[in-house]
Amino acid sequence: MKKDKNLRERSPRIQEIMGKIPPWVVRWGMSVVFVVLFLLIFVSWVIKYPEKVNFIVKIKEIKRGGYYGEGYLREEDYVRIKKGMEVKIKLRGYPFSQYGILEGRIDKKKYDEKKGFMIMVNLNKGLRTTFKAQGSRLKIKYYEGMSGTGEITVSRKRLFKKLIKNIKR
Repeated sequence: MKKDKNLRERSPRIQEIMGKIPPWVVRWGMSVVFVVLFLLIFVSWVIKYPEKVNFIVKIKEIKRGGYYGEGYLREEDYVRIKKGMEVKIKLRGYPFSQYGILEGRIDKKKYDEKKGFMIMVNLNKGLRTTFKAQGSRLKIKYYEGMSGTGEITVSRKRLFKKLIKNIKR
């Protein structure tokens, strides 16, 4: 009981010292907060965030040995793409981590009354993937009904602008 009483009874001078935060701690703390905030803003300005459109692609063979991809898009995606944009295709039958991806460019855009907004992808390197085996691209075997997921990068906006746009809403 006597020990407990001594702990509670402190002089006003000790209470003042214990209850006051040193000014240098406050200054350094505020400096660290501003430096971290500045770094976050700087990094968000440097990083560019890609905006992508994904769709299902069916690979088809042309008589003279060439290949093309055919896919259908939603209307809001269709108006954002242009002829000549790069398309990356991950095939379902060939895992992209082992075989790589096919690359092509949008060759044609058209509207089909029955099926909707169609794009045709020219596979200018044929069925040669991005995976390199023995110094050259890996060629995969074509089969009827070959399909995959196509990806088109529509724009690359700075992360900072994307965040500010969401804050303004």
